Amino acid sequence: MDDASGMPSLQAVVQATHALYRQPDTAGKEKASVWLGELQRSVCAWKIADELLQQNLDLESCYFAAQTMRTKIQYAFHELPPESHSSLRDSLLEHLAKVTKDTPQVIVTQLSLGMANLALQMATWTSPVVDLITRYCFMLCEL
Repeated sequence: MDDASGMPSLQAVVQATHALYRQPDTAGKEKASVWLGELQRSVCAWKIADELLQQNLDLESCYFAAQTMRTKIQYAFHELPPESHSSLRDSLLEHLAKVTKDTPQVIVTQLSLGMANLALQMATWTSPVVDLITRYCFMLCEL
């Protein structure tokens, strides 16, 4: 389940999201909720959330990943060294660029809130509004 660094496999995370959102067993849901909550509080959640969003496997894992990304940016941005802020921004921009009219609104909302929080907290990003409008103006017209 965990690799040598202590990071759980993506498969384990997906299974836990399925247990949380799909399993009828209350005890199984509670166990998955606790495990996923601990994962969200860990430093490895940044990487896992990004990889889950890249894989785009299903609604549950993408929602968990988008929510994790948003909460990590909002409450744990200090965990990231300043030199990784730009790559986080670029990754989040790429995830938002993949949004289509079929993307579930709950995922779009979490990604958008994450981007808004990042724009507020990333001091080196001097023109977030202009950058976002420039990057996404044509995409918005197509939606």
